[in-house]
Amino acid sequence: MGRCEFRELIRESHDAGKGPAILRIATSAEREPLSVIQHSHGATELVGMPGLVVGARQVVDGEVWVYAETEADVMGCSGCGTRAVGHGRTRTFVRDLAVSGRPTVLCVSKRRWRCPEPDCEVNTWTEQVAGIAPRAVLTDRARQRITEMVNQDGDSIASAAATFGVGWHTANQAVADYTDPHVDDPDRLEGVEAIGVDEKRFLNATPTSRTRYTTQIVDLDRHRVLDVLEGRSRDVVGGWLTERGTDWCENILLATLDPSAGYRRALEDHLPGATLVVDHWHCVRLANRAIDQVRRRVQNET
Repeated sequence: MGRCEFRELIRESHDAGKGPAILRIATSAEREPLSVIQHSHGATELVGMPGLVVGARQVVDGEVWVYAETEADVMGCSGCGTRAVGHGRTRTFVRDLAVSGRPTVLCVSKRRWRCPEPDCEVNTWTEQVAGIAPRAVLTDRARQRITEMVNQDGDSIASAAATFGVGWHTANQAVADYTDPHVDDPDRLEGVEAIGVDEKRFLNATPTSRTRYTTQIVDLDRHRVLDVLEGRSRDVVGGWLTERGTDWCENILLATLDPSAGYRRALEDHLPGATLVVDHWHCVRLANRAIDQVRRRVQNET
């Protein structure tokens, strides 16, 4: 792609006014002059995405727009193996990691290919770029960085989403995709001897749905969450303990819980060697309630 082609790509992406919602384009955008760095090895290495060659960069409204293209010249059809022919290019706009503290948009020109074999069912396709999922608005490494901001840096999902210029749901999905495999790691259950079980109101009631509750199971010694279960019944806790197996349950020596009959029955059924203790918060709450009831009774009698 030559110098004039990169300028045309930029002009169309700004003036069309119908790009992805993640691109905060204004008609009065403040833009620095376009810096054409055709096939710059340094810029390409800096971007660090295999298969892409950087051709230009520009600062638009304080954001760095990096224009790149795929470099494959030869492609075989995945259906029949025939050498494919070029069928034009398509552009993808995705947000990437910040450059020098500035939000960054990758404008990737990907080649479309066509199989010349008339009997082949593949027909046409668009080449894919490693690190950019189809129809994604974030690169894979940007999605991983959002997860780190939420899980390690303590940022909220809304804050991380604003940093990358995407919606809350997009950021939340990135966090879920990268976090769930770690949450489901079976090693988290090794060596557990004391657990805590308590309910939590997960979602308030709405005009169309009831309040939703979850059950939290934590490792009391290592102060970490083992699992979050939907619901708050005897069957919910009992089913989870059944999945852990008899050997795991026999190693549990202590279990704290709120004064729930369902939780107590489930723990008694599956943890024969555990001492059951009402947790500190509920003990204080029950004691305060008893004292208040006595105070009211005495006051009414006198």
